[in-house]
Amino acid sequence: MKHKTGWLWFTWCGFLSFSSQSQDFDTSLQCHQQANVPGVAVQLVQHGKLVYSAALGVANLQSKKPLQPTDIFQIGSVSKQFTAAAILLLEQQQKLRLDDTLGKFIQGLPVDYAAVKLKDVLSHTAGLPNYLDNPQTMTLVQQKAALDVVVQQLVKDPVKSAAGQGD
Repeated sequence: MKHKTGWLWFTWCGFLSFSSQSQDFDTSLQCHQQANVPGVAVQLVQHGKLVYSAALGVANLQSKKPLQPTDIFQIGSVSKQFTAAAILLLEQQQKLRLDDTLGKFIQGLPVDYAAVKLKDVLSHTAGLPNYLDNPQTMTLVQQKAALDVVVQQLVKDPVKSAAGQGD
């Protein structure tokens, strides 16, 4: 019981700490208020309840459109670790295996791509080409094309190496 009481105290103090410092948090975000630097949007959710929401600065440096807390961002590589964690959780729940191939989940892939295992993608040894090197793929990404359209373009490039050999 002592352990649970300590946890509750820690959680309560953490909440008080955040509540008392939210004004400081607003102040620390003020550096993003400038029109010549990208802005910042922050939303903090705790137990499904919105605790804090703010957006400062501009969403687009050319148009100077103000950033909103609800704006959608292309997060790119920032999500890799979250995707890896989700895949590992699904493996733990026995909903997939790291030895499963991309072909199991994405229909119509060329043979070289279909044979790539999830573990090779997660360890960056899948031999997949870098989409940044393909102007046609980059155009689709910049146009915010549907993921399946981007994948169809990307797989036109040959894999860089056999799966498991490296990127």
